Amino acid sequence: MCGILGWYGETSQQDFLTALHMQQHRGPDDWGYQKLEHNLQLGHRRLSIIDLKPHAKQPMTAAEGRYTVVFNGEIYNYLELKLQLAGAGYRFHTESDTEVLINAWDYWGSEALQHFIGMFAFAIYCHRSGSLTLARDRFGIKPLFIYQKNNHFGFASEAKSLLSLMPEAATLDLLAVNAYFSFRYPLTKNSFFNEITPLPPGHILHRTKDGDCHLQRYYCLAAHIPAAPAPIDLGQASTQVRAQFQSAIDLRMIADVPVGAYLSGGVDSSAVVAAMASTSKTAIKTFSVGFSESGFNEFEYAAEVAARYHTEHTQILLSSNDYLSNMQHLISIKDAPLGVPNEVPLYLMSKQLKNSITVVLSGEGADEIFAGYGRLFRSADDYAKLNLLHQGKIAKDSALGQQLFKRYGNKEFTSELAHFLYLYRYQDLQKQPGLFTSSLTEESFQNQLTQQFQQVFDECPQADYASKMLYCFEHLHLPGLLQRVDATTMATGVEARVPFVDHRLVELAFSLPITVKLAWQSMQSRQLAWDYCGDAISEQFDTPKAVLKHAFANELSTKILYRRKLGFPVPLAGELRKPLHKLATDILPDGLMVNKGLIHRDPLLKLLASEKAAPISQQPMLIWMLVNLELFLQHYFSLQAGDK
Repeated sequence: MCGILGWYGETSQQDFLTALHMQQHRGPDDWGYQKLEHNLQLGHRRLSIIDLKPHAKQPMTAAEGRYTVVFNGEIYNYLELKLQLAGAGYRFHTESDTEVLINAWDYWGSEALQHFIGMFAFAIYCHRSGSLTLARDRFGIKPLFIYQKNNHFGFASEAKSLLSLMPEAATLDLLAVNAYFSFRYPLTKNSFFNEITPLPPGHILHRTKDGDCHLQRYYCLAAHIPAAPAPIDLGQASTQVRAQFQSAIDLRMIADVPVGAYLSGGVDSSAVVAAMASTSKTAIKTFSVGFSESGFNEFEYAAEVAARYHTEHTQILLSSNDYLSNMQHLISIKDAPLGVPNEVPLYLMSKQLKNSITVVLSGEGADEIFAGYGRLFRSADDYAKLNLLHQGKIAKDSALGQQLFKRYGNKEFTSELAHFLYLYRYQDLQKQPGLFTSSLTEESFQNQLTQQFQQVFDECPQADYASKMLYCFEHLHLPGLLQRVDATTMATGVEARVPFVDHRLVELAFSLPITVKLAWQSMQSRQLAWDYCGDAISEQFDTPKAVLKHAFANELSTKILYRRKLGFPVPLAGELRKPLHKLATDILPDGLMVNKGLIHRDPLLKLLASEKAAPISQQPMLIWMLVNLELFLQHYFSLQAGDK
């Protein structure tokens, strides 16, 4: 696990190293640098996880001097691949997965990516052809950003390194800002800087010695899942899931440094700990974080799992001062405004657990493959019910008709996608009277974002609407969560591993029918649910993540498996409300968002006044997001000529 940087173009070694060392938090143990032909500079900050000896440092050259690589991530099945390559005649001089990566590339070419089980972002340079290839793992666990303009080309694990080397000042990507307020994250084609773009998950970028670039997709989930899943009962499916999940866990416990786990007490993190404990020969170190305010921690449930598996458990209690004082620092690490409030607690927990471990397993990705967001995924049924209502086949004054009107009013949807976006959109910029200026609410922005969702919807081979939702979450929602876990852990020199994003498990989950993931509790429950909308049905008449819960029925208690989903609560409307409101009042009215013409001042003042007067918070998340974007702008942009 590391930070990488590469740059073509005129820049001094000193400036390059300054840019590289901006990522020191990602790799505090060592660093390396090489300048190659064609004016290519490569740099690497190392967090030592496997093969701790100095001879495994990067940039690394192997395959008899043909290739040089800088690599961020882990190839979990590197020992198996090493045996295979040794049998083909390759000799190894280190115990690292980096050397395996290079020799695999020499042996299979880019097809080596199909053999890798892991998380990775790497650049591999061929000394014979003078070409450079960038690659990113299938689902975007590890970040990789690209800059390309005129004769300059660069890539990095974090945008800040590219920002420091770019010959021109960065400009704000307004489409990313629109996506941020709408969906909490930019989508996969954008960063917050117009000049810097992410390499999409599951893609490689080839750059010839002449500077020509070609983007190629090497992995498509749709190619690995059937259009019509084969029938299977819950017991059979859960057996397959449990076995594949254990394999994912076992691979991710391979390290030459201490390994532990986040433990919230929810089903995902509890399943991770149960699977780790089933094969570990020593006590697992587990960590929970929460606030002292009632309802804003899950310590009780985490403690139950910790006791059951005899883990060395640590509880971390946070205060509002801890939260706000660390928010701006985390923004500067992430090079982006925070997307969800729990990023700060995750960062603070990572900071503390670094004293005990270097690798932590986390539960991200389970909801996206096993239908964990039950209120949303069950609402797929609402679309068909609404069509029946508008066709006159359901009476408006019936129980169901009244429920549909209560949730949707008289709204009609022209497609499944239109209905999905209505439910999924986090903030509707058009429904904030006068707050956002026309520069952010351009119709073209919504069209571009909708088009990206449409492309993903159309790619899903399964016909049922709920599976399309899941497929969309895996490709457009999960990358934001993965960026969150990468930033919050790497900020403290901790490597996070996400077993639910093992591509073998993902493919298995998507091969299963939706009925074993989002399962009815009984036939009677299914019949009773007809008169309700999805948000009222979920966890009342059905069981989200049913196959995962059934897989761990003998290893976790009913209380852990079947309590209502809580998420990771942060008291924006509780103990954080007053200090957050004060910060918003201090920085927003005369801040950069107003001065740069992104929001209007008077509606902002009304929003802040109504928030202060309300007995309980009405728009805490919107204000939190505004504060985050303002802090981001203050860090990366300043007033320029022509600003308002």
